[in-house]
Amino acid sequence: MDGTHGANFVFYGSNNAVFDDDDWFGEMFLVLLEIEEMFEAAETIAKVPQRTSMLTGDAFIQEVLSGHQGTCYELFRMQRDTFLSLTNTLRASYLEDTQHVRVEEALAIFCLIVGHCQGQRVAADRFQHSTETICRHVKRVMRALCNLGKSLIRPTHQVVCIRTFTIIQSTSLGLRYVITAHCIFL
Repeated sequence: MDGTHGANFVFYGSNNAVFDDDDWFGEMFLVLLEIEEMFEAAETIAKVPQRTSMLTGDAFIQEVLSGHQGTCYELFRMQRDTFLSLTNTLRASYLEDTQHVRVEEALAIFCLIVGHCQGQRVAADRFQHSTETICRHVKRVMRALCNLGKSLIRPTHQVVCIRTFTIIQSTSLGLRYVITAHCIFL
């Protein structure tokens, strides 16, 4: 058999059965109809929300801050008073509350991720926000802490170093110098 049958093409199926092109196109049409029905059925399936905990991020923060002092230290790696003081300092000059996330929650997200090497997906589930929101707030807090660090971490005294050169000895081989530095604290 040469693979052609008059003007029609002949196709060989997986079990070496011979299909003429009209039968083959008919079969393919039925397969495509079934696939379309599967997609339509999939679209009618109700979407299930992912982050549905009863405890929102803000409620979680309030629970931690009003609960046992050790819990705040274990979760955020700082005492409650230190956490609240840092929150007030950041709020005063570096961060503002957003529409959905307060400064306390943003700092808690940052502390949880950095202090425990947690992934952003874990924090997203814990605080009931999208991973994009978590990422944005981690960046905001990191920038704020870096700016706070610039104003806090500096020498307590201004140091001025004055170099003086002293000639020790003059020899036939040349002059030998000793450099001595005198530092003055202002």
